[in-house]
Amino acid sequence: MDNQKTYKIIILGPQASGKGTQAEFLAKKLKIPTISGGQLLREEAQTGSELGVQIKKQMDSGSLVSNAITNELIKKRLQQNDVQKGFILDGFPRIRIQAKYLATLTDITHVLVIEISDNETLRRLAGRRTCPKCG
Repeated sequence: MDNQKTYKIIILGPQASGKGTQAEFLAKKLKIPTISGGQLLREEAQTGSELGVQIKKQMDSGSLVSNAITNELIKKRLQQNDVQKGFILDGFPRIRIQAKYLATLTDITHVLVIEISDNETLRRLAGRRTCPKCG
């Protein structure tokens, strides 16, 4: 991959498919930031801002954070200076309406789709379980 080119990459795949691992590898190689939709939400929820309080309430109730909020966080993040040479999106977009919104913000150059079987997904997710008492 040519480091002079601007890479705007989306990584898609099921939970535990290795999206974050691949994003980290590519980010180091291309010297561009990884933007995690989930991480943006968690960080904003911790700020105590009005938006953060809304996000925390939605997350604590077990419901998905609204598209409007998620889209706004992505928009703000894509306006920061460090993404001018490119970025890797991990965990966004999740649904078609988010993808359509993203298309109004920027042109994506690459989409990486990671596929693993349902059985492998379950095996990996089971490996992530930890006991809340003993770790």
